[in-house]
Amino acid sequence: MDPSARTLRTRLEHGQAHPREVVATLAATALDAPTRAARLDAVFVSCTSLRLAENVALIEAEVGIPVTSSDHAMAWHCLRLAGVNDAVPNAGRLFGCPTPSPHPWSAPRP
Repeated sequence: MDPSARTLRTRLEHGQAHPREVVATLAATALDAPTRAARLDAVFVSCTSLRLAENVALIEAEVGIPVTSSDHAMAWHCLRLAGVNDAVPNAGRLFGCPTPSPHPWSAPRP
């Protein structure tokens, strides 16, 4: 592991990393040669303590693919379950997606 990544990880664990630093690290990782060669469909940020929502549009602009986390996706899902299909500006590509039709989670169970 890169020493600077280890330092960032330690600061993240202690809630001391600035969101812009995290954005830069995510962008650098998503844009590195092995990642580009893998032809990713999206980036999943597995950290619920990171305030992704306020930075997701910036990260997506940098990496060129959708970005989400569990909290980010759950917020989208809750809104859609509540019938709110409005696009949310600057909240990333996911928040521009309408509810799938037909609603797979509202189908009657056999």
